Amino acid sequence: IAGGQGSTVGDLESVMMYSQQERFEAVAQLIQTLARERPRILLLDDGQWGSDALLFAHFLRRRYLALPVLILITVRTDVLMGGSAAAISLGRLCEVRDTLITELGPLDSKAHQRLLSSRLALDPAVIRQLETRTHGNPLFTEELVRQWIRSEVLEPGPRGFRLRPGAQHVVP
Repeated sequence: IAGGQGSTVGDLESVMMYSQQERFEAVAQLIQTLARERPRILLLDDGQWGSDALLFAHFLRRRYLALPVLILITVRTDVLMGGSAAAISLGRLCEVRDTLITELGPLDSKAHQRLLSSRLALDPAVIRQLETRTHGNPLFTEELVRQWIRSEVLEPGPRGFRLRPGAQHVVP
């Protein structure tokens, strides 16, 4: 953000002057207003990187108990740093009554094939290669297929999209 006429630097500075409590309260009131229409789902993705988001989840649980909101937090435990603010916040959230923890592992071979088949007609060899490279991780699988589409690594074949011969299949 650059200074000058029409700049938003002043706006940014004024927002930064609000305390965490004030920001949390403002967002909670917005969610409360939206939840009057119907229950809502609040997705906090990659909680291992966002201790502030986890603190916000604590705030909602303490101050807005009757709020019709399901708070869904995804966390990659393989990169969660022990003793970090996120790990401590997550641990405290796990102790809260009515908290359900579901650990998801990699997709098995059949589920992985169903995922891929439901998205795009892929040659069986491509499906096997994706399964081997992604180890059943659905997010990585979808990101890799998107990368292959963007970089034109896939081409139509008689049994579905296949890897173009001689194309570089780099992992993003």
